[in-house]
Amino acid sequence: MTEAMQILYGLIADARSQLKRVEAPGHVDVRNTLDATLDRLQRSLHRSPVVLIAGETNSGKTSVANMLAGLDVLPSAVIGNTAVPVRLKHGVVPSVTAVTGTGRLPLATLAGNEPLPRFLYSGLERIDVDLPSMRNVDFEILDTPGCHGSVPFQEEADIFLWCSVAARPWTDSERRAVSGLPARLRERSLLVVTHKDTLSPADRDRVLRRYEEIAGQYFADIVMIDAAARSFAANGSTGRPGAVRIGDGDGAELISSLNELVEEFWDHRSVTGRRLCRHIARALKPFLPVPAINGGVPSRADPFEVLLANLAGRLANV
Repeated sequence: MTEAMQILYGLIADARSQLKRVEAPGHVDVRNTLDATLDRLQRSLHRSPVVLIAGETNSGKTSVANMLAGLDVLPSAVIGNTAVPVRLKHGVVPSVTAVTGTGRLPLATLAGNEPLPRFLYSGLERIDVDLPSMRNVDFEILDTPGCHGSVPFQEEADIFLWCSVAARPWTDSERRAVSGLPARLRERSLLVVTHKDTLSPADRDRVLRRYEEIAGQYFADIVMIDAAARSFAANGSTGRPGAVRIGDGDGAELISSLNELVEEFWDHRSVTGRRLCRHIARALKPFLPVPAINGGVPSRADPFEVLLANLAGRLANV
């Protein structure tokens, strides 16, 4: 969250605190309505942006998600369910929760690497993963299934990452998928070219130029990373893969580019928040005390009306 957003959020929190401290006889409905409005605005401003990661099958989406979340390994219970989205966010305690049409079911799979129960498959809508490693990350991640058409979950996203394999030609289906994105997502989007480590230095430059020519118009920026997923056995005696380890390539460029988009998101959110504050201030005018002759607040004005006048002035000038 940017400094401007922190100031705006603090102003709204202080306004709500003042509302609770002042008696409002005859103005209970006004106070409740204003408090509810400021509460909705406060929660909306505080909501972390959602980074939607999409791409065709085996394009490195989950590896990119792991890299951004600060993970070395994502449990097999999660990566084995590529038919549903996986939402990664900060949590004090690592946990995995299955979200179904009938509710949420906590799962004890994060430590044990056990697969999800079979009975969940038919009703599973999303997997939520809480991670302490995302403590300093200013966004949530929504890792989506392989996309071979229109990009799903667009309405839930604030920032868009499309993954494409370096050694694989940019396809017409990829072009159709990203060209259908709304302008708000295309303005905050990255093309992440994965598996850079499979190319020679000369080929990397050539592939990057090719992507800039044929796909640059659809994205705010293009970055290349390794992020090549490699399976390893959880139990040497079985030889059965228990998880996926991400590539060891340097993700600094990806993280830097993404942080720029996150900052743009917060800047836009603060502008919207200030505009809404001014709108709220105008809506309060009918409830404000009639100004005295000298333009000030009447000395015998109702304390709650005086408070509204002060709040309206602060909201109108954020």
